[in-house]
Amino acid sequence: MHEPHTGSNLRMARQFEWRNLVVEGKNGFAFDRGSVKSLAKLMLNICGLSKRRPDYMREESRRIIEGVTPAHFAIGTESSIDAAKAAPMRRTSLL
Repeated sequence: MHEPHTGSNLRMARQFEWRNLVVEGKNGFAFDRGSVKSLAKLMLNICGLSKRRPDYMREESRRIIEGVTPAHFAIGTESSIDAAKAAPMRRTSLL
């Protein structure tokens, strides 16, 4: 199974270990990266949302991030840097 993906918000949430920033169905949606079927299903679901739903989701996002401070960002950034340092180096080839 592929890692769910919603775009920059979820990527950032995962990168900085802020998994609680994007809550499935409340302020965002996920789909299986690499799965056209999963993305198509999500797109159809989004098209079927009520006209008020995006406003609700926007307000949920604002509510969720109210408690996020620069300190949270710094801790997450430091954690990401540590993870990058620990990852094996990839060799790139032009051939």
